[in-house]
Amino acid sequence: DELIGDLHGAEWDMVMLSETWRSQLKEYWITEQDHIFAGVGHDSGRRGVGILLHKRWRKHVLGFTPISERLCYIDVKIHGVKYRLVSVYFPDSTYPDSEVQKVYDLLSEVIKDARKNKIRLIVAGDFNARVGQGDDAAEHPSSGGHGYGEQNSRGQWMLTWSATHDMKIANTFFRKQNHKLITHVGTQGQTSQLDYILVDNWTRAKLQDVESGSWIDLGSDHT
Repeated sequence: DELIGDLHGAEWDMVMLSETWRSQLKEYWITEQDHIFAGVGHDSGRRGVGILLHKRWRKHVLGFTPISERLCYIDVKIHGVKYRLVSVYFPDSTYPDSEVQKVYDLLSEVIKDARKNKIRLIVAGDFNARVGQGDDAAEHPSSGGHGYGEQNSRGQWMLTWSATHDMKIANTFFRKQNHKLITHVGTQGQTSQLDYILVDNWTRAKLQDVESGSWIDLGSDHT
């Protein structure tokens, strides 16, 4: 209800949610406003992913697939085009690389299946990676070079994985002021870009703008 309240008056079609902290292992229900909420939680009440889909597309949903508390997707037909809307939440730096690899492996299968069935891709979530800016990022075909901050090893990993799967990191393709690139503010005020939208080449060509903002406030340290 709080999220939908923040969205009131805004133009939106879908919202991908990371770290929902919901305990239900699988959810698919209609809100009081007739929107669709679908998601996957964990019995610990930690982690979790979800998708809020506007009611205008309710009758166009082709299916919902819950994979884990870190990955789920909805297939939907919008203006005659099939899209796979993927919500993902990657392990943070306290987890070993093997846990990150598990999510990449699952995500790779989701992308492979979408392309086999000629479905366009929009992947969004908290990747807990810093792709950074400048030459190190711009040299990758998956990046537009307009990220934020310094690159880290998991950012390099994300760039390489995205290029391998022919995906574009949409929020690096538009030159923005820093406050429109930052997606996370730490407890000591440190800022970073950890959340990304990945799209296929066809969808990238349709994009006109991507930026972050703080107009939705759910008490998170992400924007």
